[in-house]
Amino acid sequence: PEALAGAVPRRDNLESLVDYIENPTTYDGLEEISEIHPGLKSTDIYPKMRSLTEDDLVAIAGHILLQPKVIGDMWGGGKTRYSAPAVVEEVESI
Repeated sequence: PEALAGAVPRRDNLESLVDYIENPTTYDGLEEISEIHPGLKSTDIYPKMRSLTEDDLVAIAGHILLQPKVIGDMWGGGKTRYSAPAVVEEVESI
């Protein structure tokens, strides 16, 4: 979560990640991005967001914070960095 700590505002805790899900902004915090990123402000564009409760948002934020500790560098590495064959090799080496 070092990258999350560098965001403005910081996004490396449950409260701030829930805020991000509710009101997504660019990394520098200067622009709202609800039209291109799922969030509660854009439930018309992302209808699956409509049914999320506060508990759901906390669970999602917790997942985001926990996964780097569970799967390490694979979390947030992107599809091009960890294609299926590379993931299989990585898992087999564990």
